[in-house]
Amino acid sequence: MAAAAAITVGAFWIGLTHMPAVDPAPGEAIRTALRWLVLPGACLLAGIALTAAHRFSSPEAIDGSSPEADARLTLLLRYNRNTAEQLLLVAVAWPALAATHLPAAVAVVPLLAALFVAGRLAFGLGYRSLQVRALGFGLSFYPTVALFGWLIAALLL
Repeated sequence: MAAAAAITVGAFWIGLTHMPAVDPAPGEAIRTALRWLVLPGACLLAGIALTAAHRFSSPEAIDGSSPEADARLTLLLRYNRNTAEQLLLVAVAWPALAATHLPAAVAVVPLLAALFVAGRLAFGLGYRSLQVRALGFGLSFYPTVALFGWLIAALLL
């Protein structure tokens, strides 16, 4: 988890100090954030597609049930649930960030999308390894936590 936190801090630093600031029209910033949500959405889409493919190859799971003995199905369902939870959070946070109209905000969104995809890949592919799963979770979750913290602080100040 410390590695994911360090990567998160590094990505925000790179995004805020080295990415070219973009100052789009107000509506364009939000449209940009919404377009980048396609990548986290694709992570969930991939998980659902893998789950469906697995169900069609499993006589025990084809009926939509979740047999406990089916370890692969259990893993896929856990991935889908966690990805859906995190997708909901970024679907709130990224447009809210874009709505701040800070020129650096739009530049950070592609980095957030890259971290999300990298995190979901590590989480899903490395699920059986606690360290890889934790890194994957952290890469997709900690940036969102940091962003929510910043957005909430900006609301209160």
